[in-house]
Amino acid sequence: MNEQLRDDSTKYSNLNTPLNETNSQESEKFSVLQEVTNRVKLSVGSYHKGKKVFEYISQLKQADKLQAAIALEQELNRSIDAAYKFICDERRNEVINVIERGEVNTIRDALGLVRRGFRNPFRGFEVGQVYQFKKHLRPSLEICGRVIKCR
Repeated sequence: MNEQLRDDSTKYSNLNTPLNETNSQESEKFSVLQEVTNRVKLSVGSYHKGKKVFEYISQLKQADKLQAAIALEQELNRSIDAAYKFICDERRNEVINVIERGEVNTIRDALGLVRRGFRNPFRGFEVGQVYQFKKHLRPSLEICGRVIKCR
């Protein structure tokens, strides 16, 4: 009996059943998040990763770690996945400290420094390019060489 009363009370509601197809709320079901991500050409997963990275950047700014926040923003602009992997890395605090001390300016360089303990002098060279250098040791002696960076 109660079920029949409930069915009768909602029978004419357009929230449950449409009176006609143009007034139906069910006909326009969509996820707001999905709609936003479609408009900005971003997947839902990338949106969530980017949101977590952005929240971490805000925490860095509140902690007055502005150099690290700038570096992480640059990493986020370069790659959402790379920035997300960085904030999930257990060495992120070491990397942030290296950046804040001014030893390096980017997340990539700081990660390399923390992993190896020294900076790679060939990091700026492009694969397949030939670079020549001269080093003057004293007025009568100099060293010349070529560097070819391979993979």
